[in-house]
Amino acid sequence: MRLIGKCLQVGVLEGVELSTSESGTAQGSVLSPLLANVNLHSVLNLWFEQEVKPRLLVLEQAKRSWYKWLCRRSQRERLT
Repeated sequence: MRLIGKCLQVGVLEGVELSTSESGTAQGSVLSPLLANVNLHSVLNLWFEQEVKPRLLVLEQAKRSWYKWLCRRSQRERLT
């Protein structure tokens, strides 16, 4: 995190003049894709927890119900 902070404070050399920005990263900086990936990772984790996981639980419950139904059906068929 300290390295990211230092990269954000680095200035840009324009000719012989050094200019620093108050926010953001320098254009073409390797830090931009890194920060985008960190942000994407957290967004994907949030999406998975809120959207995907509940649906997986519903699918798991449906799978168990289907399995129980098939077991009962095969037991009935063996008895007849």
